[in-house]
Amino acid sequence: MEEKVKRNSLNEVIYFYQEQLRRFKKIGIGKKTEFNTVVTDRLIDCTKRRLKELKNKKLSIINAFYGEDNE
Repeated sequence: MEEKVKRNSLNEVIYFYQEQLRRFKKIGIGKKTEFNTVVTDRLIDCTKRRLKELKNKKLSIINAFYGEDNE
C-alpha cells in the first residue's frame, strides 16, 4: 500500500511540473507570473530538466516493479 502512495505522489509532482511548464509557455518569456516571477528561458529549461528527472524516476520504479528483463 505504501508503494502505491509513493507512485501517486510522484504522479502528482509530475503533473505539477507539466502544468507549470504549460503556464510558463502560455505567459511568455519576459512576463511575470501571478507570484511576480519573471518567466525566462532558464526557468523553462530548469522546469523541463526536473520534469525529465521525475519521469525517469517513475520509469525506474516501474522497471523495478515489473522487472526490466521480464521476457
